[in-house]
Amino acid sequence: MFKLKKILNSPTTVPELVYRKVVSGEPFTRGLLLIPSADGKLRNVFAGENPTHVCCEDLAADERDEVLCYEILDTMIFAAPAFSDMSGVPNGARVALEASENYATSVTPNCTDGCVTLHDAQGACDSGDEVLIRFTK
Repeated sequence: MFKLKKILNSPTTVPELVYRKVVSGEPFTRGLLLIPSADGKLRNVFAGENPTHVCCEDLAADERDEVLCYEILDTMIFAAPAFSDMSGVPNGARVALEASENYATSVTPNCTDGCVTLHDAQGACDSGDEVLIRFTK
């Protein structure tokens, strides 16, 4: 899952939390990435999509029509699990979201035009190792 580590040029690491309408039929999990559907309601992000929000609570499918979340800003640094060895990927390189169980849950180095920039690989050599990333718009 994606965890906010810091907000650059900000005195706080606490984002502004909001409730947003969500699509029906999907479960939501803390730390998963979200994106608006065609009708403006948030849904889970699939690999290759550019997320706009991060979920802040666990909800079963159709438990409520709103979820607590926050908007992703380009000044936010996130901790994310690596899908594979990231040790050879330079800081600042574009990386891609990788899907697990249909939703984007990690990052992979196999990309040149992804929506994610590697901020710090932190020596990640194995799947699941933590790297620091930023989302680009």
